[in-house]
Amino acid sequence: VTSGPWRYANADGGEPVAGHYLSVWRLDADAEWRVVLDHGIDDAAGAAAIVGLQDAFTRLWPADAAPRCKGRSEAADLAKAEQRLNEQVSRQGLPAALQDASAPGVLAYRDDHPPGPLLAAQVATDAEFGRGTLARSVGTLFEPGTDLAVTHGVLQSADGAHRSLYVRVWSRERRRWQVAIDLRTPLPQP
Repeated sequence: VTSGPWRYANADGGEPVAGHYLSVWRLDADAEWRVVLDHGIDDAAGAAAIVGLQDAFTRLWPADAAPRCKGRSEAADLAKAEQRLNEQVSRQGLPAALQDASAPGVLAYRDDHPPGPLLAAQVATDAEFGRGTLARSVGTLFEPGTDLAVTHGVLQSADGAHRSLYVRVWSRERRRWQVAIDLRTPLPQP
């Protein structure tokens, strides 16, 4: 997983736009790293992340850590964790459900806010996804024998007025999958 700021300026004029990207990479059979998911958020031009992203990534995935998870049930364990979280979103709302499923130091990526600690970002932006929210998983990026996985899906508020795409980066710690990064961006109404 890599992350950092992005900026786009149109040579023909117009306001420049900026934000932070989140890219997920996979080592392919030819020993080449390939991007398998690239997404991001919009924020104010020049906005710095609330916390140092490199420091946060190092806390979440120490470079000297030994592989932590082995076994045949990993994909099933991840699927259960994702399903359990989505059920909790419906019962409790997104903010409370994420608190229960998150790793220490979890990062939130939300439009109009630089990346930062989940609690700081979610207070203002996740309230629209309260009890009754529908959370539907669409896909999973997972390699057996690793401690990192990615899921993505769609959230829809109980009243149908708000829809968002979510991307969750999961980390496995002590046989438990926890959300390490939660990215959410609004979707247009159908």
